[in-house]
Amino acid sequence: MKTLLICYYLLLCGIFIQAQPINILKQTDKKAAIDSLCILLNTYYVSAEKATQITNILQTNFKNGNYDKLTNPNLFTDSINETMRLISKDKHLNLAFDPEGIKAQLKAEMSVVAANESENLQKYLSQIKRQSYGFKEIKMLEGNVGYLRIDNFFSPNYAAEVAIAALNFLSSSEAIIFDMRYNKGGDAAMIQVIISQLYKKDTTIHLNSFYHRATNTTSEMFTVPNLKGNKMPDIPVYVLTSKETFSAAEALAYDLQSLKRATIIGEVTAGGANAGNTAIVTEFFTLFLPSEKTINPITKTNWEVVGVVPDLITTATNALEKAHLIALENLVKLEKNTENNDTNNDKKSKKELYQWTLEVIKARQNPIQIPIEKLKSFVGVYGVRTLSIENNVLYYQRAGKPKIKLIPLSENTFVLLTTPDIKIKIISKNNKISAISMTYQDGGEDNYEKN
Repeated sequence: MKTLLICYYLLLCGIFIQAQPINILKQTDKKAAIDSLCILLNTYYVSAEKATQITNILQTNFKNGNYDKLTNPNLFTDSINETMRLISKDKHLNLAFDPEGIKAQLKAEMSVVAANESENLQKYLSQIKRQSYGFKEIKMLEGNVGYLRIDNFFSPNYAAEVAIAALNFLSSSEAIIFDMRYNKGGDAAMIQVIISQLYKKDTTIHLNSFYHRATNTTSEMFTVPNLKGNKMPDIPVYVLTSKETFSAAEALAYDLQSLKRATIIGEVTAGGANAGNTAIVTEFFTLFLPSEKTINPITKTNWEVVGVVPDLITTATNALEKAHLIALENLVKLEKNTENNDTNNDKKSKKELYQWTLEVIKARQNPIQIPIEKLKSFVGVYGVRTLSIENNVLYYQRAGKPKIKLIPLSENTFVLLTTPDIKIKIISKNNKISAISMTYQDGGEDNYEKN
């Protein structure tokens, strides 16, 4: 979950950086990697029991010659990772071949030249800026439902301002959808920023505890009560997940679900709860080493291996559609309950707006099939407005304007595809089509006789 690279300077194994990376591993390279890997696991890995099991098997495999023919570095790491994950089930635990990255990291860590440090920081800031600081898409869906897609969690030291600006934009929403379907984690501190804005000012919530196995200590993570920005304690929240949702992105979903602050919709997540850092194993290999066990204060456990189980399970593809509909349905219910104790006309009109939008979205997703002969009876000119048929689909056109596809809401009522706040109703008189009525979402109605 953390991105900080810890340099394990290889002093225990007496290994030094070579001038050039290699493409073929020697036995000494493999032995050095396994020896160093075993030391790291036995010292820091979150589960001492599993660390012992893994190191015993890795050492036995090496002695039995299981790795003798694996001279390709990537095939070697694949074999090691398969063994480690078979025992640990830990998707964070990962050995990688990265000699160039290690050289650059050690050079940066050992450098005492401030200019170099500044240059590295600028490169990093440029990189996360190109990724929009992790905030991929923000918009308002129909019914004033806010949508925010977050693909990465970068450090709040650099991304908090963008995060708060995005959340401020959503603060006028009636409901909020956080899209975590493509998020594979990052800096867990960003969770504090997001969840903090979903509670009242001066509210402190215990989000998670972290047990550090190496030091046998526990640290805790809380919301930040006095962050700047708009607070949204009363706005309903929905979180979209997929089987690719991982690590810190899972933490956000799990924490909000445990706090009953959000409804989770989508697929069961990947199941990576152990926090850690990347360590250098040898001059050729790095290891993402989970060293902290996440403990939720409410459930007293976490989502490791099992993943976050959504409140509503559906495919990742359908998750946004489902969340949008559920958000609107819940808003209608909320306004209906409010009406029982409040006769304010604004409250009633607000419920009607939600119902209108809900009806349109459902019609788009499951359009009503109207017999073609009935559609043909609607064709005609109504003042300066024309209804026509193309490929068995009814279209509306005002003189001098483009044609607009009509979505059927019933057998005689339609909504404009590109302008869903206008409904068109076909009016019959003496069993003949006589006019169309145009109703507007914000109020008002116009009738146009058929020519």
